[in-house]
Amino acid sequence: MVDPLPAGSRLLAEDLSPWSAAINAALTGRMIVKAADQTRNNTTTLVDDAHLQATLTANVVYGFLLVLLYNSGTTPDLKITWSGPAGLDMQWGGLRADTGGALTVPADLTESSTVTIGGIAAGAFAVFGGRVTATATGTWRLRWDQNTATVADTIVRQGSMLLLAQAS
Repeated sequence: MVDPLPAGSRLLAEDLSPWSAAINAALTGRMIVKAADQTRNNTTTLVDDAHLQATLTANVVYGFLLVLLYNSGTTPDLKITWSGPAGLDMQWGGLRADTGGALTVPADLTESSTVTIGGIAAGAFAVFGGRVTATATGTWRLRWDQNTATVADTIVRQGSMLLLAQAS
């Protein structure tokens, strides 16, 4: 137990040391911003996104938010999933256009789910969030590609963001 500071006392850095671990944990969220466009065409083979990935620490629970900026035509569309270290366990959902262009809210998705996002035009976006953990430390990655192979480009845009924060 830490003694409270008397009223009127000055708060010094050493007064915070008993709480430094908790303060640090609350402030250590990570925001990964995609640094460049990534283009796929004429394939449906899922690939790791070049930027939207993070290291998970074993047995730590994280909350995440993915803001995905993309361009894709209505024929190729876009599909996403995740890969990660051993014991990957996810619960996630989001807001996206389906392949017909209607707004949908997929929920109850897991680490083995693959979601198809409708290609509706240039400047489209989808938002996903949830919980992730793993029994081993390792890299957790967004994986994506066209849902239907076509020569038209499907692009995940620069500026897409993955926010990851340790749950308390």
